Amino acid sequence: MIEKSTKKRILDAAEKLFALHGFDGTSLRAITTEAKVNLASVNYHFQTKEALVDAVMARRLEVVNRRRLEMLAEAEHAAGANPPRLERTLEAFYRPALELLRSPEAKYFPMLMGRLITETALFQRLFESHLVEVERRFRAAIRRALPDLPPPDLAWRMLFTIGILTQSLAAQPVLQAVLRKASSPCDVDGTVARMVAFASAGLRAPVHKEVGKCAQG
Repeated sequence: MIEKSTKKRILDAAEKLFALHGFDGTSLRAITTEAKVNLASVNYHFQTKEALVDAVMARRLEVVNRRRLEMLAEAEHAAGANPPRLERTLEAFYRPALELLRSPEAKYFPMLMGRLITETALFQRLFESHLVEVERRFRAAIRRALPDLPPPDLAWRMLFTIGILTQSLAAQPVLQAVLRKASSPCDVDGTVARMVAFASAGLRAPVHKEVGKCAQG
């Protein structure tokens, strides 16, 4: 029990400090001070700072991704031989992540996601570790719903679709300040509805005839 408590304190401290200061701006010494543990404890549980940030991400994303795939499977089952509805597919992607906003324990995780996006090399590695399989499954479902969308456009639109979520999570403090009482980050249903409406319209938008052409000098 003591070992679990120590590990959780380290993860909680790392999540907070990585969110506030970024990966490069956070030292293991700062994490040990925040967690009230010694450096040997961090080395014992995680060995390296890279392994620690990976564990921080895994702690949240494994739960989120498991629920995403469950909801996608439910949407596919409901559709039978037909493609799953685009809106239901998007809800399956967005809702589990937004549920994090209701968890006081995960209050720094949305900020961490936004922070890591700016640290490109690290985010790329973490994306490949924790999100690439989920992205592949959702891309396949969206391709079935929009079979006429050219692959390059699907790739770009998937990037935008994911960006809606990551930027919205990262901007929650700003959004809350701007909207005041008009909206709450705990209003998951309203947030999901807005995101699904926006993303589905973008995914269904006509492909511009000039897209993909190089500018002529």
